[in-house]
Amino acid sequence: MNKASTQQHSSHPTWHQRRRREHRGKEPSSNSEPNRPGCVTVVSRGLAALSNEDILRLIFQEVDGLFLGEDLKKRNQSLLWAAQTSKAFFYPAVSVLWRLIRSLVPLLKILPQFKTSNTVHTLVGQISAKDWGRFEMYARSVRVLDLTILSETVGGDVYIQLARLHPDPLLPGLQRMNIPNVRDGSTDALAPLFHCITPTVSSVTMGILNGPQSALFATSFLSALSRDTVSLCDLSIDARIPSEAIDILLNLPSIRNLTLSVYSAVLQSMFAKLLCLPGVSSVSVNFSRTGSIERGQFVSVRKSPNKLKKIRVSGHANQIGKVMDTLQLFRFDIEEVDLFIQGPHYAGYFWHAGPSTLRHSKWEAGRCPNSIALPELRWRESSPIPSNVISLEVKGFRLRATNEDILKICKAGHWKNLEILHLPCFGSPDSISSPSIHILGELGVWCPKLRSLYICVDLSLHNHDELRNALLANIGARAPAHKLESLEISSTQSPKEDAFQQGLLLAQYIDSVFPHLKSLAAYGNKDLHYWDEIWQTVRCCQKWINCHRPGGQEASVTTA
Repeated sequence: MNKASTQQHSSHPTWHQRRRREHRGKEPSSNSEPNRPGCVTVVSRGLAALSNEDILRLIFQEVDGLFLGEDLKKRNQSLLWAAQTSKAFFYPAVSVLWRLIRSLVPLLKILPQFKTSNTVHTLVGQISAKDWGRFEMYARSVRVLDLTILSETVGGDVYIQLARLHPDPLLPGLQRMNIPNVRDGSTDALAPLFHCITPTVSSVTMGILNGPQSALFATSFLSALSRDTVSLCDLSIDARIPSEAIDILLNLPSIRNLTLSVYSAVLQSMFAKLLCLPGVSSVSVNFSRTGSIERGQFVSVRKSPNKLKKIRVSGHANQIGKVMDTLQLFRFDIEEVDLFIQGPHYAGYFWHAGPSTLRHSKWEAGRCPNSIALPELRWRESSPIPSNVISLEVKGFRLRATNEDILKICKAGHWKNLEILHLPCFGSPDSISSPSIHILGELGVWCPKLRSLYICVDLSLHNHDELRNALLANIGARAPAHKLESLEISSTQSPKEDAFQQGLLLAQYIDSVFPHLKSLAAYGNKDLHYWDEIWQTVRCCQKWINCHRPGGQEASVTTA
């Protein structure tokens, strides 16, 4: 062994020193080829090679803040080289960069055979196995195809060639697909979607499609989904599909959440079959002006063990009524109903004769710009109200009811399990009125589980002596068991004279009924100063009481 060798072994270089020497020995010159063996080039969605520094920023920005800024420039020599050569850094960067794409063109440009001539893209020549491998490496990272940038400049023959040369799906790891609105009548730009459907797709959203070929495209695409997907859970269709295309949806048993727009007449039996899909638990139906559900011939529908639990319907009153009739006719065990009623001159009965399984009920009226009067909603006294409803929200209506109607419902025990209650203004078509503040005391007695309450009251209707007597009775027999935390009051009338004394009485009364309030809000009549005095007084009362109540919490107050 010579002297130089002896000195080299006696120095005992560390592992980091040996790695630096190896890197220096392998470090390429500036004239070397960029695609040399051992050097992986990261391709971004913008088709420009991602710089090594960008990779490091992407990988380390959530690991160690010291790698950013000036410190990165000081220590980046070995780290940059590691990011360029190590798969541990390369593949995470690729998966993040290519997780979502908005067009297939950047992916196709990875192929050298993909050429551009006069802004039209074509595929020229044979694709080697090496080029396919590089293409598939990036295609496997795509999880979301949000097709907001239509690839109309790609010739149709390109996808025909790709289908012949590459019969497997272009995006084997795709999970979510969003199809944009096409309003110009041309669906040719959506042709590549058929080459992207994979068994792994779990969510598909289809926008509005117009034009003579839109129905054919939608039907064909649904057929491809039913044939090639096995785990499709969420399906949203806003396209115009013929009624016979609903038969195709029956071949998708894995669907859990279904959103469907109805533009034409659909038989009630067919609609019921759609609701009876074995996996469907949530359905949203949006009716256009021409959409409807027709009775037709009655057909018995056998329901699967996995029953529909939630339904949301948007449309005119008669359209929604047909859906409700279907639910009652086929005896669905619905737990949540959300109805959005559109159109002017609506006057109807409150649909509360739901199944015993109903837990959440929401009615909301859309605003009609040409009508000032609120749509009217009336109680149906002949129908029982399910007593296990825990959430009841009625918004945007004028409720045809009085204090006595509300008390009758409360005393019958129908609202004993309510946790959320939202009631609109009361009154008749000639005049809008609301109950007095005394209704809070009745709700506090008959709705012991309330957590959130919104109600319209008329503060000019209360009886001063009765309110004071109720306050003294509540304080005398006070057992702060009611757990209401959020109270919102919309006042149609409020006293202008002697505001402080009446405000003090109202504040004490509210606090005696709901001692655990955490949030108070008031709307109406622009009486901000008056309401502010009330809420400030409530907060002072609760601060004093909480000092003497173990574990008490201070309330937060909001005035609007």
